[in-house]
Amino acid sequence: PLVFATMGTLQGGNLRLWQAIAQACREADMRLVIAHGGKLSDADAATIHAHHVAAFLPYKAVLRHAALCITHGGSNTVLDALACGVPLLVRPVAFDQPGNLARIVHHGLGERMAPLDRPDLLATQIKRVVSNARIRANAQSVAAEIAAAGGTRRAADLVEAALQPAGS
Repeated sequence: PLVFATMGTLQGGNLRLWQAIAQACREADMRLVIAHGGKLSDADAATIHAHHVAAFLPYKAVLRHAALCITHGGSNTVLDALACGVPLLVRPVAFDQPGNLARIVHHGLGERMAPLDRPDLLATQIKRVVSNARIRANAQSVAAEIAAAGGTRRAADLVEAALQPAGS
């Protein structure tokens, strides 16, 4: 199975984090693709030993093949993962991330990422979440809801309707 990991600008350069995730994915017998947001040098990226490490990747294209998304929990990444029906492991830092994690856990869409100093626990967690039929079904249900919501066309229609003067 494929794991996609991205940690946004606040954690994208955290080499220790990437190495721990990569070690856990190897122990879990999962392939790992990382998008670090341009925060690592090529030399540092080469020390991670993941299947593929890049500064930037088309998230949805990768997520369509992923069994799990490991992320900081930013809204864009969370919505991209859920639109593709992919469960999440989240390591929040700031802003909207702790609230997104709370919602993910509450709705059974994933878990808080295990501590970095225990890659064995992280490997076990990765395997557990990937194999959890309930979490996967919940994520796929949200993907179906997102797909049925009407996308950008529907959003634009709602905005235009809200901006129409009364009585027109």
